[in-house]
Amino acid sequence: MAIEEDYKAWYDLMIRLNHMFDLAVDLFDLERQSEELAAAWGLEMDELARKLPHLEVREYLDEVNADFTERQFSPLSDVWEEALRDIFDKDEEL
Repeated sequence: MAIEEDYKAWYDLMIRLNHMFDLAVDLFDLERQSEELAAAWGLEMDELARKLPHLEVREYLDEVNADFTERQFSPLSDVWEEALRDIFDKDEEL
């Protein structure tokens, strides 16, 4: 099993690039492809678990998922801008 085009990785990368460079690239198609890829892999895992139950695929994936925390991108530029503005505004008051 292999992923030829990892749309999820490209989607996550483009979200960050959009934010960092203020690109405003429409990511709708990439997001849709990412969701389709995740759904297809889910079906592949289900099929593998059904065909080879002795591998305990579901149990293994549940164990991996229990130890995994996905960190969603959350733009913090506003927080940093506000913090820097507060610092520099205080310096000007002195």
